[in-house]
Amino acid sequence: IDRALYLPPAWAGDKRRRLEAGVPETIRFATKVELSRQLLERAFDAGVPARWVVADSFYGRSHRLRRWLEQQGRAYALMIPKTNAVRYQGRRVRAERLEQQLSDGAWVSVPPVFRPETVGVGVRGALRGWIGRDAPLAARAQEAG
Repeated sequence: IDRALYLPPAWAGDKRRRLEAGVPETIRFATKVELSRQLLERAFDAGVPARWVVADSFYGRSHRLRRWLEQQGRAYALMIPKTNAVRYQGRRVRAERLEQQLSDGAWVSVPPVFRPETVGVGVRGALRGWIGRDAPLAARAQEAG
């Protein structure tokens, strides 16, 4: 529903390369996490219906992104590396330690909502993406609980 050009730092400062590629001067270097926040912000401002923001650990390890989603009042499920610290009962605890403290009853099994699919062909072959099912994740989680 939206897109943004990721301009690597080497390209951002190379005027000749930018000119040859037709990269507008308004495009500046931004990290992929910063770009994701810009895309989400535009979607939220446009009223795009979204109950959850879901992302892999590349984005989940960004404390700033998680904090911003919380400030926006947005539910999220972002994977984090087990070595990341998370807030729990007013303290910061490594995710792997927290996992060890939780009882077996704390875990909920949610039926798969997304499945990998081939979504196109790129220069290196098939492009894989995650395709969602009809039922929203929140409804599935309630059914499983």
